[in-house]
Amino acid sequence: MDSLLAEDKKSHYLPLLVKTWEKNLGLPELHYTFPKPGMNSVSHFFAWVRWAKERISFLGDEVPTVASPSGELYPMYTIEFQEMMLGFVLDDHSPGLITRITNAEWYDFMVKHRGENHILFKALKAFPQFAELVIKTWEAR
Repeated sequence: MDSLLAEDKKSHYLPLLVKTWEKNLGLPELHYTFPKPGMNSVSHFFAWVRWAKERISFLGDEVPTVASPSGELYPMYTIEFQEMMLGFVLDDHSPGLITRITNAEWYDFMVKHRGENHILFKALKAFPQFAELVIKTWEAR
């Protein structure tokens, strides 16, 4: 089994082997459900941007001016919006909170490279749970 599951082997065969085993047994009670793969937090961030844009459009004039399409906090897919959101996270939260979600090395990296392209996405790729902090930061503003 180690040779099948090792990183440099063909671990993608495992679900096919299990499915063949289940089919040959013919017992629905022995069907296995594999765990879902880890969340892609960059996709989660983009899905949130899309949801927020749609929700703002639906609510229309009920939305605060700052979050309206002409407002400073209107969600966008742009690098500028990513940089702004990372800045808000760094400004609004203590280093202790951010390092609990990431680590001290990443916190220092984000501070040092603040304002550079795709730093938020690099953090999201390394720490999927960071997406929730970004979204909650926007909501708090």
